[in-house]
Amino acid sequence: MYAELKGALQASLSIHDEARNHGQQVLRTLENQVGYLSCLLQVALEAESGGGARELAGITLKHGISKLWRDTSAEEKVHLRSQLLDQVGGVVADGVAVHLSLGIGRIARYDFPEEWQELFPLLLQKLGAQGSSGGAGAGAQQLEDVSTKRNMYVLHCVMKELASKRLPAGRRAFQELSQQLLPVVWGLFCRASEEVANALRTGNAEGNKLLLCQVWHLCAKCMKRLLVSGFPSDAKTYQVHPQFKEVVPQTLEILKVIHQQYAATLLGTTSQAFAPQCGPQVLRGMLKILKLLRDMVEVHPWSFIIVETSVPALEYLFFNISSRPNSSAHGGQTGASPIFVEDICMLSMAVMQSIMRSSAYRSSVHREADPSKRQLVEGAQQLLSNFFCAERIQQMIYTVVSVHMALKEDDLEKWQVSPEEFHHENDLGNFNETLRSESEKLLCKFLETFKEQTVSILMKLVNEVESASGANASSFESLLLKESLYNAMCLAAYDLHDCVNFKAFFDGQLVKDLSLQREENKIIVRRVAYLLAAWVADVPEDMRPQVYNLLMHQLLPCEDVVIKLAACAVLKVFIDDWNFHEDQFHPYMQQALHNLLLIIQHAYDFDSQVQSFNVLCLILERMGPRVKPFANDIVAMIPEVWQKAEDQSLLKIQILNAMHRMMQCLGASSVSTYNIVIPLLHYSVNPDGPESVSIFEDGLLLLRSVLQFAVEINPQLAEMSLFVSKHMQRSTEYLPVAAKVLEGFILVGGLPFLQVHHMNIFQTLFELTNAVNSRGMTMVTPIFDVILQVFPQSELALLEGVWGSLLHRLMQEQESDEALVHIVCVFARLAITNLAFFSQMLAKFAKERLGGNEDLLFGRLIYVWTEKAYASSSALKRKLLCVGLILALDTNHSSLQSRLDQILDFVLYIGQEFKMPNSLEHIDVAQEWHEGEDLEDYAIYSSGEEDPEAARRSRLWSADPVNKAQVVAMLQERVSKGTLKLGGELSERFKDLCSG
Repeated sequence: MYAELKGALQASLSIHDEARNHGQQVLRTLENQVGYLSCLLQVALEAESGGGARELAGITLKHGISKLWRDTSAEEKVHLRSQLLDQVGGVVADGVAVHLSLGIGRIARYDFPEEWQELFPLLLQKLGAQGSSGGAGAGAQQLEDVSTKRNMYVLHCVMKELASKRLPAGRRAFQELSQQLLPVVWGLFCRASEEVANALRTGNAEGNKLLLCQVWHLCAKCMKRLLVSGFPSDAKTYQVHPQFKEVVPQTLEILKVIHQQYAATLLGTTSQAFAPQCGPQVLRGMLKILKLLRDMVEVHPWSFIIVETSVPALEYLFFNISSRPNSSAHGGQTGASPIFVEDICMLSMAVMQSIMRSSAYRSSVHREADPSKRQLVEGAQQLLSNFFCAERIQQMIYTVVSVHMALKEDDLEKWQVSPEEFHHENDLGNFNETLRSESEKLLCKFLETFKEQTVSILMKLVNEVESASGANASSFESLLLKESLYNAMCLAAYDLHDCVNFKAFFDGQLVKDLSLQREENKIIVRRVAYLLAAWVADVPEDMRPQVYNLLMHQLLPCEDVVIKLAACAVLKVFIDDWNFHEDQFHPYMQQALHNLLLIIQHAYDFDSQVQSFNVLCLILERMGPRVKPFANDIVAMIPEVWQKAEDQSLLKIQILNAMHRMMQCLGASSVSTYNIVIPLLHYSVNPDGPESVSIFEDGLLLLRSVLQFAVEINPQLAEMSLFVSKHMQRSTEYLPVAAKVLEGFILVGGLPFLQVHHMNIFQTLFELTNAVNSRGMTMVTPIFDVILQVFPQSELALLEGVWGSLLHRLMQEQESDEALVHIVCVFARLAITNLAFFSQMLAKFAKERLGGNEDLLFGRLIYVWTEKAYASSSALKRKLLCVGLILALDTNHSSLQSRLDQILDFVLYIGQEFKMPNSLEHIDVAQEWHEGEDLEDYAIYSSGEEDPEAARRSRLWSADPVNKAQVVAMLQERVSKGTLKLGGELSERFKDLCSG
């Protein structure tokens, strides 16, 4: 088996598909054999095997343990546990060692402590730390050894697995284990910390210092795991853990020392032989300790807030946040306080935010009845109040705004080299945390927690900027400071609303800043644009044309791409604003569209094109038919942009979205765009297309708009009905819009279209009526209404399966009232269209499905027809049901006659609605039929013309006997024939209807 397994692993790494697939198949076959995991371990440990095969064996072993361990024999388990723990320390390849360590962790999850009690004694013995109780001298083994690193990583993996257990028993077991491990790991951590600090201080390159730093980093990770997960959370128990009082402050002191030495190597005050090789590992270890503080605040807030821990931690965080690049945080005394390290400063801001937003420290003192708990809360609030004094808050805000939020040299270089990338990283949301983004979050948290003080400090900065004059005001440093301050004003727009007269500030300060006379001024111009967007609610109506003029004639035409894209983003904010007025923007619309099209055509970054399309679509939405004069320019650039989009689905979605809105703006004139639109539709609506998963829905929306204003269906459009039907047969994911598209095909194409495509459409509808839920049924039934008005009465038998499915669902109690009303409306339409077929179809269904019990079928039908109709808010549907029910009486079925009073009561009640203002002449037929559906999702925009689709539906309905005169005449005819016998109250109601 060993040889076969080794060969399969090597084959699985082949570049040839056939060999690789064969190797994978052999592995799947061998995994069920006894000794499979042991053979994988043998390959992973064998030095003669290729590196790729060894690492693949380690990966397969790791996953095999997760999958097969419970079914592995006890003997093989013992063998694997022993071999893994004995051999992992001697593995040379890092990749193999990592996967074997992870495998040990997964075994520990299953077997510790019941079947593997010797795990931790053996591990600690290998680490040379067994029996040590802490201190720098714990253990005799050199920390630079590879085996120490391997065993330390095994300890980390095992602790991570055990700490991740969520059942109470597993958590208690890990907490008990932590009490035993903490002194040992603490001793290792102290010893490693001392050696790392010495190596940093002296720059000594003797020995393998990289291994030392890696071991220290692993020790820090294990300490974090033990302290955070190894103790019960005290957030609700208020039980302070005494171990933290000693361990955490010492850990913080270690961090400060190593931070000082690490920063000194970066500044070049010590030998740099150590830093390039080991610096990243040292930095990761320091960040891990900071994350320990952050997690403590969340999990153990009361153990953190004790004076011994919180005061030095807060001071350390304050120094980091207040520090500046290339200098210490306090008076340049590098020995007295930490020196600026960007990653540490960022994480310090995150920890400070977690302290300020902690719900434990902000809880009401009066809600705590227990004196000890109340004392803890009072102490925490007093401690934080003392720390966040006015001086500290001011220093942090000044540093954050003037230093950390300011543009750096790297930012300005990127602006020049890659302007579009700079814009999207800084202005449209950066998923990677940066010093600036963390500074902005911290400032927002200060605004939330200390609003009055923060606003006061920001106003001082604003006044300083406004009062600055002379050469110093135009220096590059002052421009950077002003840009950062304006950024702060963007973030604090809501809080500064009552303190700043924005119109006066704009006229007095911002207009001057918008000058592009110097190249450096573009920094301010960009930020002023965003300031306008952030303060859009404070821009008065009479000032908006001035802003539009500024955007159209100065910012959007600017040659600098960053400013151009910033203006694009600001324009979107103003158009999307509640106070946007079309008449104000109309004079600037041509220039706006011209500049947006230029950006779309010349931008090399797809994100820039997507952003511009977003603004373009918004203009089309808000301006509607006013865009018609510029439609040719917009449509003409679509093919080129579509071709360049290649596999950029997001950009193609924006193109389809823009064309969907353009169809709504053009109305009946949209037929002129078919030469461009139809190829887009053919690509996007095809459910088998390469990008159908991402763009199919947007293609359907565009097709819906095309059909809404189409005069006729050409063969290319008709072909797409097959795509829609195929998708509806596969899935109901896009049923709302797909059903309306199919309905649109029938409305536009009429009988000629149905004669060609009826088999495909009827089969699709049959499958849908058997598959969709009640909500889906309300989306499908409007299609039947159109079919019954268009398709020849003589061929309605082709829909026999559909009628049977609808009747079957009509008999189901679980159907919603809305769905039942839609179904019975279809049968009312059928009775109006072909009463004889209606009667035959009901009789056939009763015979085949109900054993000939027609009374049961008619009883259910009349019950839904009369009682459930009141669930519909549509007067049109109720009047349709009224007429259909009157005609159904001509069948003279005994079940109808026995329920005559019930039927006449409903008919006369509905007849009274003809006296009301919402008579048929005042009803929007399309809206009434699609009651309860959000039509705005599919037709948001109005071209100012009559909607051809709605007009076609109204023409279909105009021939129906659904008006008062016809209803009265139908009733009078049946009364005169004796079909209806009215007496008592019903007779009076009938007379009232006739006289009304």
